[in-house]
Amino acid sequence: MKILALRVAEVGLFRDGVAVEGFSGGLDVLAGPNELGKSTLFRAIRSVFLIRHTVTGRAVDEMASRGGTRSPVIEADFEAAGKRWRITKKFGKGKAADLVDLETGRATARGPDAEDALAALIGAVDGTQAGGQFGLLWVGQQQSLHVPTPDFDPDTRRFVAGGERATLQGAIAAEVDSVAGGALSRRVAERVAAELETYLQPKRRAPKKGSRYEIAGRQRQELIERREHLRSEQEKAAARLDRLETLLREQEAQAGPELLMSLRDGQVAAQRAVAEAEKLAGAVAHAKSREEVARFAHDQAAARLKDYAQGLESFETLTAERASLGEKKTSALADRARLAKALTGIESEIEANEVREQRLDEDAARVRRMEELRAAIASGEATLVWAGALLDEISGIELLLRDNPATPERMRRYSEAKRSADIADERAQEPAGVDVVFNLDAAGADRVRVNGGPVSWSGRVGVDDVVLIEIEGVGSFEVIPADAAEREKRRAQAEAARQRLLDIEVELGVSGEVAALALADARQELQQRIGELKPALAAQAPGGVAEISESLGADRQELTRLEAQVSTQLASEPPLAATDGIDIEPAEPGSDKPALRRSLVARLRQLRTKRDEARSAVAKMDFAVQRMGERLCEIAVRLNELDESLGPRAGRSAERDRLAGLVDESAAALKQAMQERALLVQSAPSAGSVAQLRDKHLAAAALARNTEDLAARLAREIAALEGEIRAAGEAEIGPEIARLDGEIAALDTELAHHEHEVAALELVQATMQTVAAENRTRFLMPVINRLRPYLHQVFPDAEVVLNEAFGLEALSRGGDGEAIDLLSDGTREQLAVLVRLGFGRLLADAGTPAPLILDDALVYSDDARIAHMFGALRMAAERYQVIVFTCRSATFAPLGGTPLAIKCWDRT
Repeated sequence: MKILALRVAEVGLFRDGVAVEGFSGGLDVLAGPNELGKSTLFRAIRSVFLIRHTVTGRAVDEMASRGGTRSPVIEADFEAAGKRWRITKKFGKGKAADLVDLETGRATARGPDAEDALAALIGAVDGTQAGGQFGLLWVGQQQSLHVPTPDFDPDTRRFVAGGERATLQGAIAAEVDSVAGGALSRRVAERVAAELETYLQPKRRAPKKGSRYEIAGRQRQELIERREHLRSEQEKAAARLDRLETLLREQEAQAGPELLMSLRDGQVAAQRAVAEAEKLAGAVAHAKSREEVARFAHDQAAARLKDYAQGLESFETLTAERASLGEKKTSALADRARLAKALTGIESEIEANEVREQRLDEDAARVRRMEELRAAIASGEATLVWAGALLDEISGIELLLRDNPATPERMRRYSEAKRSADIADERAQEPAGVDVVFNLDAAGADRVRVNGGPVSWSGRVGVDDVVLIEIEGVGSFEVIPADAAEREKRRAQAEAARQRLLDIEVELGVSGEVAALALADARQELQQRIGELKPALAAQAPGGVAEISESLGADRQELTRLEAQVSTQLASEPPLAATDGIDIEPAEPGSDKPALRRSLVARLRQLRTKRDEARSAVAKMDFAVQRMGERLCEIAVRLNELDESLGPRAGRSAERDRLAGLVDESAAALKQAMQERALLVQSAPSAGSVAQLRDKHLAAAALARNTEDLAARLAREIAALEGEIRAAGEAEIGPEIARLDGEIAALDTELAHHEHEVAALELVQATMQTVAAENRTRFLMPVINRLRPYLHQVFPDAEVVLNEAFGLEALSRGGDGEAIDLLSDGTREQLAVLVRLGFGRLLADAGTPAPLILDDALVYSDDARIAHMFGALRMAAERYQVIVFTCRSATFAPLGGTPLAIKCWDRT
């Protein structure tokens, strides 16, 4: 199969019809920038050949253009089964499918029949699923980064039924006579595996649960554990007797009745001494508490006396400060009123001058606008003249286009008719299938005539049509070729094709291909020129010539109005008057407006400075008055507080004398409490002595308690050991151990037999796996042999390792194997393309060639590697079609091949 042309409409970004014509069937390259639509065309190829026109839902949505009619149309010309065909599919609304024989021009099938016929022609599994060859050789964008493994989806990481492995196996089957050892080997391997499964678990080398092997091992382990338990019990019995004797000796030495009684008496005596010492220490603590209370009362009386004296002093100080602040605040308020009045005058003068400044600015703006309007009018007039000239030229070109009959659709029909006529002529002029060879005697040559004419005595005549041989005196013979009717049919077809070509030339009004092409070139030049003129006109005059004229009229009216306004406003501004405190020369009457404005700006600058200074002075005065008011409020609050705390002014001296007397009384009480505490301290024990007595009591109690606990524990252990010894039955353990030894020996013999069987089965299995591996290598050799020439173009002396699923596992260079996953992205991508070249060669050699399509592949290749890859692609294109879509035009230029281009598809 080879692809010859592709046309799409309402597909992806191609809402209008586009076409890619002129596929050579060898190496075809479509190069262009990103978003040109190459990936859309790749998906269109998949859709037209591998997706039925009856699909619905998401498949149509993903195919259709946004905002279109949701009716994608895809058409492809292709070569298959020795003939040229055209398949046209319309998806979604108005769905349809037509298969046309391009040699006869007749539709051979429509609808579902066209889908079935197409699938049979290209070797697809059915109308909905790709044949394995297309899954192997049609490589979408970014798919070249994945090393191909037939029937494996790299996105889902799962194997799918795509027919790819079956396709390769079918191509290989004719070259090898066995697959993985043959049916007998497989049956033997299955029998060995089944027998092993009766002994071992399938995933690890361990006895299978429930098998005789596992049961014998489990019984042996249980018997060993029982024997070890009995031996442990023997050892425990001897240890129990030794432990009982040790406990009895410990009980007599460390927990006897006499020792316990002595320890209890010592504990009681220590407790009595502690109680007496704590009583005396409590009396001392009570005396200290009374002393602390007396000290606290004295400290409080002294503090109250001190606070009262300080309050009297603060009252007198704050009264004097309040009188002084009142006078200062009155003076500050008078100054603030004077400053505010001066500030009001300055602000009024600033406001009046700002109004005059605004009026002058408006006059200046009118003058600037007038200059802008004059420049815009001059530019608009020039543009109007230029646009008129462009419109005249465009009108002339459109008249020439209407007179030129070489439309794209008519030229496409002419090209197809010319190609069909050439093919038909070539077939009609094929040489004869049979020759008549004769060798006559010189005497009889005059008696023989061929097709009514004389012949020489020897020669060869091609039998293209009926040949009449006449022999004088003998009779005549007719030599009629077997394909005479077919040859006549071909001549008729050639004549019809030539007539169709002449009809189209009549439509074009030309004679011959050269004149037709010249007419088409002239039309293309006209279209190119009008395509340049219209954007230029739209850029300069987007609203047309009328809009330019309208804009010019509006500008002229506005200029006239502004000139009238400016002429009525002469230099009539009054002069600037002198102002106190402003050092600016007043402008004289009749001064020009720029000079007047400069004087006005200077005056405003100094007035604003003076205003800012006045505002700052008022703010400072406001702050000072506010602070004095706040301080007066604070003084008033504090004096009120002092009045409340000090009491009536007439009795304040008496209150101070009373507080002094309370201080003297508390001092005498503190002295008496200190003397009482000193007397008690002399007779009471120290805190250290009391602590020592407590420690002795605690030690005696702990010793008595520990000894009692020890006695109880020893009694319990002795009783428990005596019970264990009575229940052990130690005399029966020895014979039971001897019986278990015999049963374990019998099971050891059985297990040895099972292990021998397992080892023999595993040896047979390993041997058969080795044989199967050798046969699989033999099975993969046809693929490796086809891959090797392309591989050595890029990686000289390298070899690859394929697994039984045809997946690439390793690359070997110089004897060292490298896993595919450890290679760089560029190397993996190059190997992925090379493996597909090998797959394509295998399919071509098997008689089922399919085109290899690469969409933006080799993105990670360096300059040297990509040059070698180009050599491999060119070599592959000698055997089957190779189509390359790429966005890197400069990089892929050395690849060569037939360049393809996207053109308009005129569907009329």
